[in-house]
Amino acid sequence: MVVQSEARLIYDDGTEDIITFPDKTFSGVASGSTDQGTIQGDHLAVKNGWLVEWGFGGPKGPGTGASPRCSVWVVGGITPNPTLGVPWQRVLQGYLNGNDSVCGLGQFQPWTSDLWPEWVFLGTVAEDATAGTHVCTLTVSPGAGGSLEVLYASITKGNTATAQTARIYTTDGTNVLVDFNAGGNANTNASAQELIGSSYASSSDTQGKGIQNSAPTPFRISGGCQLVLSVSTTAVSVTQTFAVVARLYPATIPTAVLADAVGSPTLTTTTNLVV
Repeated sequence: MVVQSEARLIYDDGTEDIITFPDKTFSGVASGSTDQGTIQGDHLAVKNGWLVEWGFGGPKGPGTGASPRCSVWVVGGITPNPTLGVPWQRVLQGYLNGNDSVCGLGQFQPWTSDLWPEWVFLGTVAEDATAGTHVCTLTVSPGAGGSLEVLYASITKGNTATAQTARIYTTDGTNVLVDFNAGGNANTNASAQELIGSSYASSSDTQGKGIQNSAPTPFRISGGCQLVLSVSTTAVSVTQTFAVVARLYPATIPTAVLADAVGSPTLTTTTNLVV
């Protein structure tokens, strides 16, 4: 995303001045890493006066380039000494969206998780024919400085009548913190689903369509904590499907690892993007 900015000043003697800021390209979301930087106007104010207009994404026009919603956070400030590296007075702050938003002078948008960009992941673990207990997992880690607010998650079990036990839980990287379905839901229905963050609710699974778990959504995990979705079964050569939708802070794609405890599975990431 290319962020553009200009500011207009009116000096006490009535003359006007335009301060132009160099375009700044932010590409952190696309590369899966954070991206930040400071931009400074092409010159300093030369007289006493008033800052009357300033915007990011305008007045030259909206930022250009496809970008997830609210993936760039801008702060505008003024200082009598640019070498200090920090604003003396903050005069605007807020989010920018792709091509259609402007953050202007006097706008102070709160930093809220409701506006964090959303991450969508969909992946599969296709077991091989190795005998034993297959424990197929998706492990999602925000990483140092990151945070996830999980909105929805689901497991679609393999197409087999052999018993399969699904679990959805969080860890601190080692220990289970919250087990959302108390050790797992086991059944012999082919392609049954385990869901959190869904309005579907049933105490049984007679149609093989799903069982609602008691996870409160949204819920947040940060840093070294992990969200784990797993299916364990002695069935072989079936495919387990995992999906997660979460809000991200910062707009950094988390680490999502698919695995099977035995054999040599085929691991497929279908979707891994910020929207």
